[in-house]
Amino acid sequence: WVPVTRRLLENFPASDDTLIQTYEGLCAKPLAETARLFQFLGSVRTEGTESYSPPKDQWKWGSDDGSDTIRSLRVRPLVERQHPKALLDAIQACPETQALRVQLGYST
Repeated sequence: WVPVTRRLLENFPASDDTLIQTYEGLCAKPLAETARLFQFLGSVRTEGTESYSPPKDQWKWGSDDGSDTIRSLRVRPLVERQHPKALLDAIQACPETQALRVQLGYST
């Protein structure tokens, strides 16, 4: 994650031509974040959305989980998960990871 994210930020520095969007932000505030995306793209659509389009055909086994969550066509809030302590410790101990997280708007 670190080398890829670092290269993305180096090659596409913050400007009027770039927009940083996080998955967490999109799930937490789908209406506001999609409205921000539409505005950035210059879309005629100005209001955000919290739903997505259904597939052209029926749900197919193996292409999605076919669950009620998927079939709802709604953006769902993130589920809080307990990550392994070793992973969290490694993230906290890496200055480069912390710097990138701050650049992307994550809390440290």
